[in-house]
Amino acid sequence: MVGASSIADDLAIGSGVTLFAIVLAGPPALAWLLEPWIHALSDRLERRRLRELGLAGCALCLALAAWAENPLFVALAIAGWGLATGVSCGVAQSLLVVGVEPDRAMTRWALATAVGDVLAPLLVGATTVIGIAWRGALLVAAGVSILALILLRFARPVEDVSQATSHLINSRREVSDFGGAKSGSPKRTSPAPTTPAGLEKVELRAVLRDRNLLAWLCAMASCTLLDEIIIVIAALRLGSDTVELTVQLTVLLGSTAFGLSVLSRYLRRYSTNRILIASSALVVVSLLVWWWFPDGPLAWVALAVLGAAESVHWPLAKSQAFQRLPDRPGLVNALESVFNLADVAFPLAIGAIVTLFGIHAATLVLLIEPLIVAWIAAVVQPTP
Repeated sequence: MVGASSIADDLAIGSGVTLFAIVLAGPPALAWLLEPWIHALSDRLERRRLRELGLAGCALCLALAAWAENPLFVALAIAGWGLATGVSCGVAQSLLVVGVEPDRAMTRWALATAVGDVLAPLLVGATTVIGIAWRGALLVAAGVSILALILLRFARPVEDVSQATSHLINSRREVSDFGGAKSGSPKRTSPAPTTPAGLEKVELRAVLRDRNLLAWLCAMASCTLLDEIIIVIAALRLGSDTVELTVQLTVLLGSTAFGLSVLSRYLRRYSTNRILIASSALVVVSLLVWWWFPDGPLAWVALAVLGAAESVHWPLAKSQAFQRLPDRPGLVNALESVFNLADVAFPLAIGAIVTLFGIHAATLVLLIEPLIVAWIAAVVQPTP
């Protein structure tokens, strides 16, 4: 996403709708068709193996995109990467939140991803300097995916320990029940199991009636405006000024890591909703300052505040969604994938606005995100 301007120049596709379709709308379009089904099944599959397949798919698609010359092939490869990374990350989040406090778990997840995001503009800047630009950056990213796959393949995952502990506890309960039956205590009986098809229908009906869950999913969907889209807008606003772009994105993404690192402290003192409302107000002010001052020190300060404030929106919204269905994180990821239609619609809409009204008008549209998050936080009570 950071190399959007270089992609546009290399493929000779301009900086309007076509560029936004390739780098932003393509990945969520394919994911929207396939991810919900994969995530819905992940609660009954071996999540660790599914995560590894996703990482392998990431590496393959990134390598294909780096070597492709035709814009259509680049778009297809990036779309495949979007599907693979969505599956691997969603499954990893499911493994992370089971049995722990979701707010803190998702904060740690977002902080880890923010560290990687900080390195992205530095990577693209370095590859531009040595002359391999966005293609070299994609190959480096493919290598990182392979490295992560190798480390996870040979490491003893936390979930295995959790499963072993859970199995031990259940075994002790079974022994206790058996002993109680022998000594005359009433034996526990389990209710008749519900068929998988019937259970899925019941869950789906209950989910569609859960307005709070749907609201938090909407809040998560709006966060895409201040994710990849703002990075592309920054790249288009600054054009060939690689040094200024590198500084701005480093400040933006670095402040994101800072905001997430201090979030745990405020979670102990304030409710999730109050944090979201206050941070949304800061995002609105900082966006307006950045819109008025596109470069220089004031722009850096505005982006620092924006990154720190906006960083808490997605992890807190998703943790609230997970808490609505604590036993079915895969189903939450499936529903999130459906709501990711916004990841297709928003880039195309922003690209059209850039073409018709210019980049400055498109920057103001980003204000939609903090307004949506603040409104949902004001009207929806957090899950206890």
